Amino acid sequence: TSLDPETGDTWWQYDFVVPSGLTIGTPVRRGRYLLVTQVENGGLMLALNADRPAARMLWEGTNPNRTDRPPQGATLSTPIVAGNAMYGLSSYGEFRGLDAATGERLWSTDRLTPHERWANSYLVQNGDRWFVINETGELVIARFTPAGYEEIDRTLLLTPTTRTRGGASGRWDDRAVLWSHPAFANRHVVARNDAEVVRLSLAAEDYED
Repeated sequence: TSLDPETGDTWWQYDFVVPSGLTIGTPVRRGRYLLVTQVENGGLMLALNADRPAARMLWEGTNPNRTDRPPQGATLSTPIVAGNAMYGLSSYGEFRGLDAATGERLWSTDRLTPHERWANSYLVQNGDRWFVINETGELVIARFTPAGYEEIDRTLLLTPTTRTRGGASGRWDDRAVLWSHPAFANRHVVARNDAEVVRLSLAAEDYED
């Protein structure tokens, strides 16, 4: 829903069903694109009008099996929009690139994070690269483009300590995960698990060859 900030009147509205009351990923606004996501209902991509308070739907997707759908079917990880492409992690850990305007899949990879139920990663842009903290506690530096996934480097930051305990139903494998968003500032990264907080330099000159 879009509202007039002075009167509260509705400018436009699109319905988006949220099964199980579960929507964790943050809505994404980049340029003319506005994306909302939900693991079972898929996602809704809107194009915002640049001249007046209006929007039109570009595409929406259902996600019946949650294994072969675009990243708008993510459970925990918020997808990203960059240029005319979007990138995100499926609820089973496959990282995918899509055409933002059509929802067409451009590529997919299993390299970013392990293939697990309720997979999660935190994506932070730094210039033309993305700094990713995945759920196994690794910092991954990569580039995402419409042409594909390019991994530059990765290293272990923290050992995961939180247990998934098989999800709310207990049906899924129990595993240790790092589900805490990092902070980046002054060429450093700050990350935490349930036992400790670490601050590490990202400056190359702070490390020997």
